[in-house]
Amino acid sequence: MDKVVIVTDSAAELTLEEQEELGVLAVPVRVQVGRKIYKDGVNINVRQYLNLVRNVKQLPRLFPPTEDDFYNVYSQAVKRGKYVVSIHMSRRLVNMERLINAAAGPFLGRLHVAYVDSRSISRGQAELVKYAAVMAADGATLGEIVKTVHNMVPHVYQYYYTTALDYMERDNLISPAQAILGRLLEIKPFLLLEEGVMVPLEKVITMEQVLDKIYQFVVEFSRFEKVFVQHQGMEEETEAILRMLESYPRIKGKELKVETYGIPLATYIGPLALGVTVYEGMEPELF
Repeated sequence: MDKVVIVTDSAAELTLEEQEELGVLAVPVRVQVGRKIYKDGVNINVRQYLNLVRNVKQLPRLFPPTEDDFYNVYSQAVKRGKYVVSIHMSRRLVNMERLINAAAGPFLGRLHVAYVDSRSISRGQAELVKYAAVMAADGATLGEIVKTVHNMVPHVYQYYYTTALDYMERDNLISPAQAILGRLLEIKPFLLLEEGVMVPLEKVITMEQVLDKIYQFVVEFSRFEKVFVQHQGMEEETEAILRMLESYPRIKGKELKVETYGIPLATYIGPLALGVTVYEGMEPELF
């Protein structure tokens, strides 16, 4: 069998229905809340996670899947085909490459695994996985899929307003003094996922400024195909930015969706945040 199987991790936040429809296999990342480590989507869901983090002082941490979980997924993959494109969350957030190589080792000669760093997480990662799955279903080769996904990576942008100054301090994005000052002044910071790492950007004071920054981030693209508004716990603000984007003339005919983000992204931007993932599309080839 020359079929290409697409593997990802739960940081792509694909539902079980989406995984089944696309024929994608997903390995669960792990999250530590308090003293306990859970497997995303296996023994903890988003609602349970949000309830837990409100009641513990220790900030959550994300960990890669276990080698055994990777092995189990590749055991399923080898029954479907001999090639795997394994697309995973940014290695600069959680590095899985060593585990992937170790888990794929026992299948040497039976399964060829190509690892792809999505340099993204959540919806950004999911878009790459979905495109790869469609290509695989259409009979594309491993090389064709890997090349296309690599070319798509620089065209995915993720931009978030977060209330979690303590998370930013944990990740050394701001100093303890900056975190204290930010809380005193009620500063609202933004994070941009750039080259696979969260980068702190501008800070604003009012929610109106937050919405305007998100709107301006989108409209500054000279071209785009898809815009996903992502949030947790900010329904009113989400409705407001959605109305703003819907009024933008160039959004007509483009894909615009609203969704809540899951556990993996929440461990970086916190349980109360709002932002967008933009896929600008591929530049047309010149012949």
